[in-house]
Amino acid sequence: NQTDPFVRQTQLDWIKWFVQEYDIDYLRLDTAPFMEFDFLSDLQESANVSIFGEVTTTNLTFHAQFQSNPPGPAGRPVLDGVLNFPLYYSALAGFCGEWWPFSQWNLTFLGARMEQQLEAPYRSVERLGNFVDNHDTPRIASVCNQDEGRIANAVAWTMLAKGMPIIYYGTEALLTSIRSSFWQYGFDTKREGFRFMKTLNQIRSTISATAPLQVHPTSDDGTLVFSRGDSVFVFLNNKANTTGHVEYCGVRLPEPETHYHWANALTKFPARFHEGCLVAANTLPLVLTQRPRLQSHDQ
Repeated sequence: NQTDPFVRQTQLDWIKWFVQEYDIDYLRLDTAPFMEFDFLSDLQESANVSIFGEVTTTNLTFHAQFQSNPPGPAGRPVLDGVLNFPLYYSALAGFCGEWWPFSQWNLTFLGARMEQQLEAPYRSVERLGNFVDNHDTPRIASVCNQDEGRIANAVAWTMLAKGMPIIYYGTEALLTSIRSSFWQYGFDTKREGFRFMKTLNQIRSTISATAPLQVHPTSDDGTLVFSRGDSVFVFLNNKANTTGHVEYCGVRLPEPETHYHWANALTKFPARFHEGCLVAANTLPLVLTQRPRLQSHDQ
C-alpha cells in the first residue's frame, strides 16, 4: 500500500539500497499498472538506474503513459522504459502464426504497428524492451514449432528493431520449457544459435540507438523489411524452412558508395537481385550493409 507514508518511504529507501548494494544496472518491474504513477515516478528517481515496467497492453497511448504522465514530453517522467508488449503480440503472430487480431502470418501488420509506435506519445522509443519470449510466455521455439528459420527471423527482429533487445536465456539453444535451469545444457559457445546471436549483437553495436527506423513496404505480407538509418537494411520473412528461395520485391536500396556493394552482414556474401527483387537462397534473415567489393571471400 504505497499510499501509507511509512510503506512508501520504506520501499523508496529499499530500492536505493538494493541498487547500490548489488551494483544493479537495470531493473524489471512486474505488474506496473497496479501501482500509481506518482509512486512509480518516485521509485524511478530513487533507483537511479533504468526501470522497465511490465505493461501487458496493446493500447499505445496507455503504454506510453508509463514513461510520462500524461503521455508525451510535457508529462512527468514515470519509468525509464516499458516492455514492448504491443509489438510482442503481433511479432509472435506474424513470425510463428500464433493467433492475434490482424496479425497472424501478417508481417505487413507488424510493420504498420512499428510505424504507429514511432508516432505514439512515448518519451523514448529507444527505451522499449523488445522480446519474443520470456519467463511468463511460451518459448519462441515452441510457438514456431522448432522452425529454425522462423525463430531466426523473430530473433533478428528483436535484436535490430528500434528499442532494447531482451533475449531469454536458452533461446539460442531452442529450449521449449519455461523457467527450467540451463546448467544441464552447458554454455556451448560453438552452438549455431549462440554464434547467430553473437553476430547479430555485433551488427547491432554498429547501429546508433537513435538511428531512424523506416519500414519499407513489400508486395508480400509474409515479408518485412526495415532499415536503421541509411546503412543497415533488415529483410525478414515467416516462410517455412522447407521453402526454397525467398524474394523481397518492392524495396529500393540506395546506390552503394564507390567500390562498395550491398552484402549480407550475417554471411558476408553479396546481395543477389533479380528483376528488381532481392533474392535470398533460404528463409534465414538477411541484414544488408555496404562492404568493399574487393575482398577474398567475395570472389
